[in-house]
Amino acid sequence: MSFFEKMYNVLSFSLFYIFVTIPLPLISVFCYMISITNNAWDLESFLIQEYLQLRYIKLPYTTNKNKKRKCDETDDKMNDIVSNGVIITNHRSYADFFIDPYIFQCPAIGRFLAAFSVMFYGLIGLICNRLLVINRNDSRENIYNKLRKKKLFYFYPEGTRCKHLTLPQDYKDIALKPGLLKSIYEDKDKPNQQIQVVISKNKENVMDEKRFKLGFGKNIIYCVGTPIKTKDYETFEDFFDAIKKEWKHLWDKVYGFDEAKWIEDYQEKL
Repeated sequence: MSFFEKMYNVLSFSLFYIFVTIPLPLISVFCYMISITNNAWDLESFLIQEYLQLRYIKLPYTTNKNKKRKCDETDDKMNDIVSNGVIITNHRSYADFFIDPYIFQCPAIGRFLAAFSVMFYGLIGLICNRLLVINRNDSRENIYNKLRKKKLFYFYPEGTRCKHLTLPQDYKDIALKPGLLKSIYEDKDKPNQQIQVVISKNKENVMDEKRFKLGFGKNIIYCVGTPIKTKDYETFEDFFDAIKKEWKHLWDKVYGFDEAKWIEDYQEKL
């Protein structure tokens, strides 16, 4: 990559970042004030998707292996996002902050520093109940007490952005933080609480903050897991193992998906 290409990437990335964190949130608030939209955060997320021309490919949880799968066929099982419970998903890049809320349509859990880094976008998230800010130095119990009243929210159990493409062969070796998951399991007032795992890929190719590069027209490939209910497990260890096993299953499905073949089939269909 030449020097001028690098400078172009830095400039375009910086302008995009400034636009979506300062002017666009204000435009979204103005649209809310004149009743064009019911939620300024959701409007901004939608506008970002349209500008970047993102396409979402939802994979089936299970696939009928007895027939040749084409992109327009209905597979065995396609899970929907739950309307009540907790969603956990993988953290890849800054693009997660507008891609994941668009998919889940529920509040995200984030640190104060993360909310501050996206400026007015984070402020609108707080006002519109799409962002719940926590202090990592607070106790696990205090953090969960702030969250437990929410009907649905999502968070990143990895604890930080991860760039790996593969997981350990043994699902028990997957590095997920148990803290908040343990609080959810131990909540006696919500014995029917459920966790849903969602794994996606290509978010890091939409907004690569290390290389200052934007990706237009990317396919966001994701798969929605089957809800894991706390009441079905006698111990937290068994519950945590079930989550890791589901994480591994979805990860292998998403990251093993032949995107090039899907695009070829899709173009043939057109």
